[in-house]
Amino acid sequence: MNSPIVIDSKPDYTRAGLSSGDTPTVVFPTNSVTSKAPMDAYGMVTNWDGMKDVLSHTFKQLGVDPSQHSIIITEPPLNSEVNREKMTQIFFETFKVSGFYLIMRELLALYDGGNLNGTVINFGENGSCLVIVPCYQGSPFTHAIIQYSLKENKINDQEVANIADRVYASIFRCDSDVRHSLYSNIILTGSSSMYTGISTKLRDRVAALAPPNATVKIVEANEPENAAWRGGDKMAPLLNENGSWITKQEYQQYGAKIVHDKCFQ
Repeated sequence: MNSPIVIDSKPDYTRAGLSSGDTPTVVFPTNSVTSKAPMDAYGMVTNWDGMKDVLSHTFKQLGVDPSQHSIIITEPPLNSEVNREKMTQIFFETFKVSGFYLIMRELLALYDGGNLNGTVINFGENGSCLVIVPCYQGSPFTHAIIQYSLKENKINDQEVANIADRVYASIFRCDSDVRHSLYSNIILTGSSSMYTGISTKLRDRVAALAPPNATVKIVEANEPENAAWRGGDKMAPLLNENGSWITKQEYQQYGAKIVHDKCFQ
């Protein structure tokens, strides 16, 4: 079996590579291969022809025939059922892949850090937005996900306070018995490295809001822009072992709706 391919395609950059490669071997501006942006600021696909162009370019740059590989591709939080099914359809019908798996990029960033519990703060690469995703045992609390638009693409003290308020609000929406785990592993990913000193400021602000007995720990992902891709790289062998891929046979039997049963969100 050929190595699976991991693709993390976001509004600004697409990163891809064969599994077990440690780092993505193909990185390019997502909008460089299409005349109209394929996604909105949060990564929701809005232009499917453009998305197909991005994927075709990805496989061309990798020098692979996608029909000979299984594919992991990231999706944004709160992705619509229609979009999830459309992505599944494209990979099986346009690119003829042998296996497919769709997963939230924030979950992969958490998995990259070696933990299944925590709160992921993903800063958009263009500096205009962020997403807060609390997770427990590898599953997100979907009702507690918060998307937030940043002002002026910069993080001052007032902005840090706003982010801290939203982190607190997100964790507070989760079950009380898991909040300690969510406070103790807050991961900064995406373009967070562009904001010098944010981890210390954010920790102090969140700690001031959290219960007195909560331990607040902020973790900056190593090479945060690659965290989701690395998480997918680590997940690929598990999908092989557990038989968790959506197979071509399953797609032919059940159609695109199989994605909701096999790729949880």
